[in-house]
Amino acid sequence: MAKTKAKKEEIAEIKTKERVDKEENKIAPVVEQPVQLVQTAPVVQQAKPKYFMWTVVAIVIVVAIVFFMMQSSDKIIDEEITAAKVNGQVITMSELDKMYSTVPEQYKAFVSKETLLNQLIEKEVILQEAKKEGFISTEEEAKKQVDSIKKAQGISDTQFIELLKQNNMTEAELVKQYLDQITIQKFVNATILSKLVISDTQVKEYYTQNKEKFKKEEQVTVKHILMGDSTLSAEEKEAKAKSLLSEITKDSFCEYVEKYSTDTASVPTCGEYIFGKSDSFVEEFKNFSFSNKIGTIGTVNTQYGTHIIYIVKKTLAKTLTLKEATAEIITALKTEGAQKQYTDLALSLKEKGNIEILYVETASSQDAQDASQQMITLDSLNNGEAA
Repeated sequence: MAKTKAKKEEIAEIKTKERVDKEENKIAPVVEQPVQLVQTAPVVQQAKPKYFMWTVVAIVIVVAIVFFMMQSSDKIIDEEITAAKVNGQVITMSELDKMYSTVPEQYKAFVSKETLLNQLIEKEVILQEAKKEGFISTEEEAKKQVDSIKKAQGISDTQFIELLKQNNMTEAELVKQYLDQITIQKFVNATILSKLVISDTQVKEYYTQNKEKFKKEEQVTVKHILMGDSTLSAEEKEAKAKSLLSEITKDSFCEYVEKYSTDTASVPTCGEYIFGKSDSFVEEFKNFSFSNKIGTIGTVNTQYGTHIIYIVKKTLAKTLTLKEATAEIITALKTEGAQKQYTDLALSLKEKGNIEILYVETASSQDAQDASQQMITLDSLNNGEAA
């Protein structure tokens, strides 16, 4: 046993040195948030459109880790160092290293490889159980999901391929990830979410104990057309916007959005955004929207270009009534309950299964692991109602 342990430590030391040497001799890739890479809207963080939901490359990387799917292989791996085995399914060190490399630098203080590995094991036992119970998904479903995300975010094929390259991933790998994620989602919906019943009493208690959560600040609803063509100068963008301003009416606004706006993410919703004063929109855009009257159509310049803004509606600050907040409360309570059941199920399956962990964190931080654990939520549970 002592010799075996010493041999493993020697191999781990060699592998660690190899990774360090590689890192010292390459330029580290910049892993950025996909939304920022293709963002042309006047916001730092959009409020209306759905976010780019890549579970692997999203900025909230810790949320996505639960469903980061690894390519499975039935062949014997004798050239790779094994990080773990889950009922015979091998997770290699190279796969774990690749996954860790996608974590943005600012989050690596909160996420250790050991934490990622444990979450991958948890994911794997749930996936195996889902398949055992007959839950499957097709490649067509996975590709459809990827296509819908690209369409919702206005991402071109070229931008999509570039994002994959930046995150050291192929389209086939992404489709495989969604294939497994959809399978898990079906399993979670059928075995956990669909069986959760929230009573009126629970809803009332949650509302009473969390009234601060239901205080909504003043909001404004606007529609906008962005002149953000990178081939034009700032002066040309402004001139083009002012030229169109003389033609646009409230009734024709959506037509002009579709024809001229470079904010492709908001085109499907007629360029619409709904936000409050505390939301992370650029100040010029926000100031124009709150300082002008409903019905105003005007222009404003921001770092993204020149915007033609139509102020549609303003909603005064208020506290939601119990009736207005009920749907939100039920979702919160279901998510909380499902999270616990999911975690308990994964723990039970790990205890019953044959789990062999060979990887040992050599320089982990307990504080980082604790912090990462607090940040982890189940992305599929949060989106399960729509599935």
